[in-house]
Amino acid sequence: MNRAIISLGSNVTDKESILNRAVADLDMKIVESTRPYIDPVDNQPTAPYLNIVAVIETELDHDTLRAFFKELERKAGRTESDKSSGLVPLDIDIVLFNGTIMRPGDFEREYFKHGYRLLSITRP
Repeated sequence: MNRAIISLGSNVTDKESILNRAVADLDMKIVESTRPYIDPVDNQPTAPYLNIVAVIETELDHDTLRAFFKELERKAGRTESDKSSGLVPLDIDIVLFNGTIMRPGDFEREYFKHGYRLLSITRP
């Protein structure tokens, strides 16, 4: 069984329903998750993100899990141009996978620091 810490975010109008649907569609064991949290990013030219941090357990390997998340993003309406347009329906990232930090910069983001403090896990 693989264990991952993931982040989910959205900054479109119906972001809460998109995140709730994404969590329901994960189809894997969610060990623990935070409540949705608005990321108070300064100087952000786009709408604020609503974020969730979750610990999951899955049989999927890292690459298969990443592809699964990309498919969930696509189903939520995500396109290649979303980052440049500033509106992202759904963004799912694997921050840690089996204790290996995959996205070290996320530890400095306010939503992740907030969520990480709430989860009963320790930083590798």
